[in-house]
Amino acid sequence: MKTQTNHTSKINRKKSVNEDNKFTSNHKLKEVLLSREETKQYLSITYPTLRKWTKDGVLKCYQLGGRVYYKLHEILDALIRVE
Repeated sequence: MKTQTNHTSKINRKKSVNEDNKFTSNHKLKEVLLSREETKQYLSITYPTLRKWTKDGVLKCYQLGGRVYYKLHEILDALIRVE
C-alpha cells in the first residue's frame, strides 16, 4: 500500500510539473520585453524608424518608469510575410 501511494504521488507530481512547463513555455514569448536598443537591433533599423513605426501604430510600446519597452510577440506579429 505504501509503495502505491508513493508511486501515485510521483505520477501526480510529474503531471503537474509537465502542465506547468507547458503553461510557461506557451507564455514565455509574451513575457519577453525588449528595450528600444534591443528592438532596434532585433529589427536592424534605426531609432528614427523605430520612433516612426511606434507613432504610426506599427509597433506598440510600453513605458515602465522612464523606460520604453516592446513586447517580442507583438514585434513578431507586426512582421509581414512577403512572397
